[in-house]
Amino acid sequence: MSTPPTATAYHEAGHALLAWFCEYPTAEVSTIPDAAAGLAGYRLAHDADQEDPLQEDPARALLCAANSCMVCLAGGVAGRIACGAGEPSDSDVAGAWHCALQASETEDAAEAFMRWCELQAEAIIMQYRAGLEALAGALADHRRIPGEEAYRIIGEAVKRTSKQARED
Repeated sequence: MSTPPTATAYHEAGHALLAWFCEYPTAEVSTIPDAAAGLAGYRLAHDADQEDPLQEDPARALLCAANSCMVCLAGGVAGRIACGAGEPSDSDVAGAWHCALQASETEDAAEAFMRWCELQAEAIIMQYRAGLEALAGALADHRRIPGEEAYRIIGEAVKRTSKQARED
């Protein structure tokens, strides 16, 4: 029998869903507290060898900043969508703010950039909600899922709902 997903499962699944959408490599998705990594809460671990945008390509750098900002904010957004409540953690906000500052010339522009990224993350999560639900359910049952498996779960759920929508 499956365990119902927790707010934490939805939060971490939200990060993973946006990382999947942005095609970021992810090592694992977990709802297990990880004090050894210096995190007070839970984690989504990205591969350390993810390439950085080329400094000579401002458009690519802006896209990478937006994608990273969306991934950071997606946990809180997913919690609000799935549970009716949820906020990004302090570390999520700090990561998003860092990305927004890289993409902006002023703090006001960075705040607007973060809000735009949050709205984009919400739209993506709503569009691929089946992937969020599937991964949150898997996290409720297993608590730690390798990145490739998490992406398979998301992809299969999205494909299944797309096929159902075409048949309707």
